[in-house]
Amino acid sequence: MLIVGRGHANIRASNRRTLEFTSDPYVSPRGDCILLCCIEVEDRGLMERLGDRGVLQVHITVGNLRDSFTALTPMRRPRNAARIVFRRSSHVDEHTFGILATKAARDIDRDVVDLLRRGYVALAEVVLTR
Repeated sequence: MLIVGRGHANIRASNRRTLEFTSDPYVSPRGDCILLCCIEVEDRGLMERLGDRGVLQVHITVGNLRDSFTALTPMRRPRNAARIVFRRSSHVDEHTFGILATKAARDIDRDVVDLLRRGYVALAEVVLTR
């Protein structure tokens, strides 16, 4: 799955439990888990395979910077890709793409977050391994 999004001046990326990519064009200061907004998703069939057991590798590239983390599949298909949420916990709802993630929003490289606050475009690649 390829996700293209951009940052926003209100990106805080300070949440210690979740990380979210959203299709919404605006980020409220309360959205402390949001890393990317205005996302466009090229699915490549990944959503259907999230019901299977596997490990997700997530690579986020902004400018010449890159950060990565892993998460387990939620063993349930998300409702849609308008909100893509990765959680450090095992909680699953209709927006959960990954659980037991190795990073939450606050763990993302601060140089990456700074570029996103300045509105840079980012590419996130989500790969399912077994």
